[in-house]
Amino acid sequence: MKNYNEIFLMVLNKVSQYNKCFTIKDNILYSTDNKQTLLILNHLDINFITLKCCKIDDNDLKEHFIKNEFLKFAYQTKLMSTLKRTFTLLAKSGIESILLKGFAMNRYYPENCTRPISDIDILVKPVDKIKSINLLINEGYRIVHPEKLEQHLESYGEVNLLAPDEDISVEIHWDFIHTKSYRKSINYNSEIVFNEKIPITLEGFEVNTLQPELDLAFLISHHILHHQFKRPLWLVDILLVISSSPLNLTKFIEFAKNFNLEKPIYYYLNAISNLFPEFLTEDILYLKKMLLPKSYRYHFYSKFTPPHRIFIIGNKIIKFKEKLFRNAFK
Repeated sequence: MKNYNEIFLMVLNKVSQYNKCFTIKDNILYSTDNKQTLLILNHLDINFITLKCCKIDDNDLKEHFIKNEFLKFAYQTKLMSTLKRTFTLLAKSGIESILLKGFAMNRYYPENCTRPISDIDILVKPVDKIKSINLLINEGYRIVHPEKLEQHLESYGEVNLLAPDEDISVEIHWDFIHTKSYRKSINYNSEIVFNEKIPITLEGFEVNTLQPELDLAFLISHHILHHQFKRPLWLVDILLVISSSPLNLTKFIEFAKNFNLEKPIYYYLNAISNLFPEFLTEDILYLKKMLLPKSYRYHFYSKFTPPHRIFIIGNKIIKFKEKLFRNAFK
């Protein structure tokens, strides 16, 4: 299996073939103005992955990256401090919570590698969403868009708050799948998720997170249905989960079917098989066989977005993919 650096650069090279916001040629990264570029550069730098050089066209982006170099490690410290404070507040109020993404992903990364993190994502049960938000507001957290709170509570499945003092973004989720691109927030069976949570320790602090099988189902569905493949870092996460430890395939299939995620997961695994054949294993072939959609609607719409097109960006493309997935994955 390829090492972490090879996986990350392999993903970047593949994505750059179809995503014109950045290009890698002869180990040189050429970039125009794009938000993902900053994340890519930070990821490369924080894990000591070197390119020959980096040529950034946009001066604002270049200045942002330079400034962030000095704030990067201090910011990670602030994130961890906010994580500990927030989870402690929720626990003292009797609110069960699960850490999503972010720091929880580091367990899949090789030793001495770090996943860049920009915010904290916390899952609570739908029944606890109002209690959680009110609790944090009373402790000095501020809602980012208070004028949209009702809309978020009804349809978005999450609310974004800023922690006091540090202004660290804390997102409270209550829709586990959180696929606003093709359906409204739902009251999923939270017991399935919370009964399967596992503890991990972060810098001496214990939090609950998802077990690998549920983590993989969540990452795939969130990347394809919420972000429409816009973030290559998520693809790295998913490839690392697949390759880092043996999965309980029966349990993974059970999760996929419980949340009606067979179609998006099959689509994603099929894309990985086509784009990254070096990751094609007997396990992935088995999962594809067991999750193969029988829907004519899915097969009709999936023809319009073959794997090599998933990384293409642009407003028209995003709207097209939202419509495609909304219809194909019902």
